[in-house]
Amino acid sequence: SAVATAGTDGPGTEFPVEILLTPIRVGDELLTLASVTDVSERKRLEHESSVHRDELAHLSRVALLSELSGSLAHELNQPLTAILSNAQAAQHFLANKAAEPGMLAEILQDIVVAEQRAGDVIQRLRAMFKRGETRFEPLNANTLVHEALSLVQGDLATRGVEVVLRLAHQLPAVRGDRVQLQQVLLNLIVN
Repeated sequence: SAVATAGTDGPGTEFPVEILLTPIRVGDELLTLASVTDVSERKRLEHESSVHRDELAHLSRVALLSELSGSLAHELNQPLTAILSNAQAAQHFLANKAAEPGMLAEILQDIVVAEQRAGDVIQRLRAMFKRGETRFEPLNANTLVHEALSLVQGDLATRGVEVVLRLAHQLPAVRGDRVQLQQVLLNLIVN
C-alpha cells in the first residue's frame, strides 16, 4: 500500500493505492508492469466495518453487565458494608475511650483493603462499559479467569454454584484484548 497525490478530487489530493509490480520479459529485455489501484473505498468499508464491530461488542458487554447487575451490586456491597462496619466500630471505640492505637490501626487497614476491593470492581466495570478500539496485548490467561470470576462471584454464590479452579501454572501469555476476552469468559460462565 502507498499513498498517491493526484486524484479525482483535484491535484495534490492524497488517497490510498496498492501498487503491484510484475516483471515481464519482452525479447531480451526485462520490463516491469506497474498496476496502480485506488483502494479508498475498500479502506473506508474496512474502517466502517471495524466501527460497527466495536459498537456491537460494546452493546453486548452492556447487555451482559445488565444481566449481572445483581452480582455486581453484591460485589460492591460487601466491601462497602465492611467499610461501614469498621468505621462504626472505630467510632464506638473512640466514643467509649477504649480505642487502642493498635486496634485502630487494624481497623483502618481493614477499611483500606475493603476500599481497594470496591475500587477494583469499579475499575473493571469501567473497562467493560468503556467504548474503545481493540487493544491487543500479551495477557495472563489465569489472571483473566480470576478477573472474570470476581465480577460474577456474588451471582454464583446466590445460585449456589461452587467454583473449583484448576488452572495451569506458567502458561505462555495470550495476545488479545483484555475486555473482549473477559467478555467471552463472562458469557461462558453465565451460560
